[in-house]
Amino acid sequence: MRTEAPLNSNRNRQITRQVTNQIHTAAGLAAPGRSEVVRRPLSGVRRLRRTPPKRRSPLLLTDVRTILTALSASFWVWPDAMAAHRDAALLLMGFAGAHRRSELVALHLDDVTVHPADGLHIRMVSSKTDQEARGALRALPFGRDPATCPPCALIRWRRLLLAFDQGGRRAAMNQLHRRGLTAEHCCRTVEDSKVNVEPAGGGGQDGERGSVGERWLFPGIHKTGRPGDGSDVRGCGRGDDPAPRRKRGVHPGAGRPAGRSFVAGRFRHRSLPGRRRRAFDHAADRPPGPEDARGVRPGTRPPRRERRHQARPVSAPALSAATNRPLAASTITGYAADWALFTDWCAATNQQRLPADPATISAFTTACPAAPATQRRRLAAIEHHHRAAGSEIPWKAAGSTDAARPIRAREMLDPDLVVEALRLLPSRGWTAGLFGRRDKALLMLAAATDLPYRELAVMAVGQLDIVDGAAGVTDTSGEIHVIEAVADAVLCGPCALARWRRVVDAEVTGTSAAGMRRLFKKAPVVTSESRHVCREPEPAAAKTLAVPLFPPINQWGHLPLPIQPLSRHAISVLARQVQTGLPAHRDLDVDEIVDILSPAENEAGEPAPPRPAYDWAAANQKKKDAIAHLASLSTTMDDIDARINELIDRTRNLELD
Repeated sequence: MRTEAPLNSNRNRQITRQVTNQIHTAAGLAAPGRSEVVRRPLSGVRRLRRTPPKRRSPLLLTDVRTILTALSASFWVWPDAMAAHRDAALLLMGFAGAHRRSELVALHLDDVTVHPADGLHIRMVSSKTDQEARGALRALPFGRDPATCPPCALIRWRRLLLAFDQGGRRAAMNQLHRRGLTAEHCCRTVEDSKVNVEPAGGGGQDGERGSVGERWLFPGIHKTGRPGDGSDVRGCGRGDDPAPRRKRGVHPGAGRPAGRSFVAGRFRHRSLPGRRRRAFDHAADRPPGPEDARGVRPGTRPPRRERRHQARPVSAPALSAATNRPLAASTITGYAADWALFTDWCAATNQQRLPADPATISAFTTACPAAPATQRRRLAAIEHHHRAAGSEIPWKAAGSTDAARPIRAREMLDPDLVVEALRLLPSRGWTAGLFGRRDKALLMLAAATDLPYRELAVMAVGQLDIVDGAAGVTDTSGEIHVIEAVADAVLCGPCALARWRRVVDAEVTGTSAAGMRRLFKKAPVVTSESRHVCREPEPAAAKTLAVPLFPPINQWGHLPLPIQPLSRHAISVLARQVQTGLPAHRDLDVDEIVDILSPAENEAGEPAPPRPAYDWAAANQKKKDAIAHLASLSTTMDDIDARINELIDRTRNLELD
């Protein structure tokens, strides 16, 4: 017997020997591993390569308390409460009973009962040491501390699980807030209930779920808090570690719902012949021939070619309560799910859902934490339903401050970095001053307001109003965000917006490129002692009001015609450049332009040097000389073509010979 495979341990050699013996015994041959020729060398190898077994450090009660302390922070938070209570019961039962992982995940609800004297009675149907399923009954005693009592943890988890099965998420939330205290024992007075109750939610393969006793004790938990149904093959895994799904599969398998392929409208069975160059809804109306599978699917139109189905009325699309524009299908689905979560939480905590007050919204976001994007969508859903019902928005109610809004529309910029960036951005020069003034205005709006980047991207000049040193910005919902002036002219938001609005107005009203270059070349540098232009701002022209406030600028300082807005991604990148680093804009050389209205003088008062005179006669003579020099080029090209033709003819003659 030769074992040339890389065997790294004595255990691997023993497994290889046993497998070889089993294969030979099944084939009716003598087991080679029982021969002395094999046993003696392996025994010597085990002595030479003996190593101590690798044992893991045991989990002590102090470690269990540390884990439970971390889990207890999620006991009252939805949807983390479902997984936290399940994990606490799983940990305490495994620690107190020294159960294997395979034994815990194989438990059903009817396998665990509460005994008034012994604590928990756990029926092990089968285990690693009981392959024939003879069964065994194990007892877990009561604990002195309610936080580490296995029966208490199991009862709390079973209450949540049964409440969700019978009443859904609202019932589970109600159970969570009604019996959420863990400072007292709940296992001393509980009755052992093993009655079979049909859940109201349904589930399983045929839309029905079995009795409570047939349910897994430790199912997988979805990220929304929904536990796995009773048809799971294993106790855990579907929600916590989902298997990859077949998105384009035609046959999903037994017991699994049909995928998107059946909804697409172009599904054909694999036994039917494929159609080519024919529309899917124009099947021929003819009787099926022998061995013709097309008769399985009859024609979709009668002989007179009219449609079989009746005309259906087109439903009106759902509109946004804020902008009165149609909502996307994904937005409608998200709003419905978020509003259902909010109403369930309000019903469980006896809060008024419509109209809701700011304290209710703050408590809801605290009790149901999520990612910032998810929280913003939930607030948008709550705002949408309040607007649709004609109620006042909670965080915009009279008397509520801006801090009453539980979460902002986006992450705010660091004020210290914004101040540093405003002092570094240029205000003069071409094209550095053009980019600097636009970026200053954008940073002011992004730092002083919580408007999302998508609204900043589509904002028009008409939405900006500067009066008496204060700037007011109107968003799409009609709310006005006020930006007050400060003493430092460099950090004054209304001044930065007024300077940039003047630049956009000059571009729209037809100022020439030379005029824009002259404007930025001779513009004074903005310092802390500069004049506040926000106190007496220049009004914008009427046709400038509909132009985007932040248009794109190319490397030469030109705006697109017609003027288009920047994308939301570009706005986000420009606003977050205070954290990623400011770009280095160029300061191009601009020819001195003689001012017709005033004598041409630079900032020092010295006369500008005259522009060099252009010699047109010399330029025309250079052009004529170049043409005469290239006159002989035509004759040279003709000679080259003749030589090429001659070589081709000689090559053909050689091939014929």
